[in-house]
Amino acid sequence: YARAFLDGRLSEQQLDNFRQEAGGEGLPSYPHPRRLPWLWEFPTVSMGLGPLSAIYQARFNRYLANRSIKDTANSHVWAFLGDG
Repeated sequence: YARAFLDGRLSEQQLDNFRQEAGGEGLPSYPHPRRLPWLWEFPTVSMGLGPLSAIYQARFNRYLANRSIKDTANSHVWAFLGDG
C-alpha cells in the first residue's frame, strides 16, 4: 500500500481505514484482485516477490549452465505461494 499511496492510487483516508473493512471504505490486510480490482491485477502473494524471485533464480541457473559457469542440471527451484 505504501507504493500505491506514493503513486497517488490511494488516499490518506484509505490508509487511515487500513484493516477496517466493515464500513466498506477500508483496505484489507491482504490485498487481492477480487477485493481491489482497481488496485491489484494479479494475486501474487505479498508484492509478488516470491514468484519473481523463483523465476529469476531459475533463469540465472540457466544462464550459468548455458555459459558453462556452473553445472545446474541437478538443481531445482521451488516457489511456495499462498497463505498457508
